[in-house]
Amino acid sequence: RKGQPYLVEAFAKIAEDCPDWQLVIAGRHASDVTSNEMLNAITRHRLTERVEVLTDVNDELARNLIAEAAIFAMPSLAEGLG
Repeated sequence: RKGQPYLVEAFAKIAEDCPDWQLVIAGRHASDVTSNEMLNAITRHRLTERVEVLTDVNDELARNLIAEAAIFAMPSLAEGLG
């Protein structure tokens, strides 16, 4: 249901033009298929040093990450508010 692999693909398209940017993907749990697709995209685009994947993120950490972010995106393939 989540679109994290698409977010990695989008970041890959702008990463070279924005060398100081880092992508942080944070959440509680993604399906194994989604996780594998996301990790494969990170590796394929050579973004392992620029993409941080945080799992089992509690509400407080999520609020802090959103407050610190310059850009926030919530990719979703099936939810109405993605």
